[in-house]
Amino acid sequence: MSIAKIYEDRQKPFWWVKTANGLMLSAKLSWDALDPLLWRDPWRFGPVHVVVAYWNSFLLLTAFAFENLYRAILVARGGDWRDVRKGKNPHALVKQLSSVTTLTDEEISLVRRLETYLLWVGRYTVPWELQTYVDASQEFRESIQGSDLSTATGLYRRLLSLVQSEATVEMFGTD
Repeated sequence: MSIAKIYEDRQKPFWWVKTANGLMLSAKLSWDALDPLLWRDPWRFGPVHVVVAYWNSFLLLTAFAFENLYRAILVARGGDWRDVRKGKNPHALVKQLSSVTTLTDEEISLVRRLETYLLWVGRYTVPWELQTYVDASQEFRESIQGSDLSTATGLYRRLLSLVQSEATVEMFGTD
């Protein structure tokens, strides 16, 4: 099989879902390590940098998983995954996911925080603009909540079922 054919195959929903599943598994492992530290007394049960590392990893990996799953939905619907880059903000997860399913208030809260991690929290100490930092701080977008794993899992399953219901067998197969 040629490299060009492999490249073409890897754009099918199957591969986007496969990558998303791996990212969600990694996020869950971060959550499992974080859970016993965070919900007790994080300052007593582990160094702060360890808590922050697991916290950041969970949210950033979850955000990456949702980006991949959104691309799987686009491709399953006959679109091009590159279309995401055409907008002003290619990491606009709230807008993207809201375009394919109805989000609950709890899901919107989580997805806003995931979007913030994609844009800067997961990569930089501060965003480019002060106002972005002010807005994120006022809305607690660097936070984590005890329900985040279950909220993310529920939304993930719903999005995954969209891919599975819309993709043809050919979109999941490889030659």
